[in-house]
Amino acid sequence: MPVSERFVGLYQEIITQHPITIEFKDLATHPKVSFRQGTGFSNDQAGLLTVWLSTNQTAERLEITAAHECLHYVLGYEGYPITLRNPAAGDDEVLELVGGHLHCSLVDLEIDRRLRDRGFPILQKRLADLERMMKELQTQSPPPSDSPRGCLWVVRYVSVGMSSHYGVPRQARRRFLKEFESRFSTMAPLAQQLLNKVSAVGIATSEQMVGGVRVLRDGLRLQGKLAVMNQRTRQVW
Repeated sequence: MPVSERFVGLYQEIITQHPITIEFKDLATHPKVSFRQGTGFSNDQAGLLTVWLSTNQTAERLEITAAHECLHYVLGYEGYPITLRNPAAGDDEVLELVGGHLHCSLVDLEIDRRLRDRGFPILQKRLADLERMMKELQTQSPPPSDSPRGCLWVVRYVSVGMSSHYGVPRQARRRFLKEFESRFSTMAPLAQQLLNKVSAVGIATSEQMVGGVRVLRDGLRLQGKLAVMNQRTRQVW
């Protein structure tokens, strides 16, 4: 993977301030086949943080993905909500995906903020991701509001709405939110309600982030969409 001065600085800071060893592996060799389709994944166990990276991305994006996965560990260490995949979902990989987006939708915003402050080109990445989601939104038929896919889109709506705190231009945000409200009208009231509640809670601190994730989880559970998600290191729900 590429190594820049900014990445080296982040890497050295993590290993000197946290009791962890970091290793990098090719995501194409991940034992779970479904995970190989993404760009990055990480897990830590017994003092070892394993970062799985897809090599099917540009050098700059590969570096950002590696830094992003490393910061997931740091935020978990600081008390931000880091969740396991839902054990109640069994082999239902769609529910696993939704569970991942549930906490990543907010935690990723804080990771982006930290990377942006370190000079990583995060805004370009987030705008590209937003454009990709917009194209996906425009080509999909509305999912049932009580389905895992419907739940996933509600979480995406909240994430885009909250990205105003981290430099995503208002015009880009509003374009996505309006398209969602127009195409997925049955899910729009729930999505708007959850966005308002998470905005009121705030996500600037680990305590606020836990509260924001709880709002999302409880709102979706009330609709019968998700079972309880457990935090990796401590129970916060």
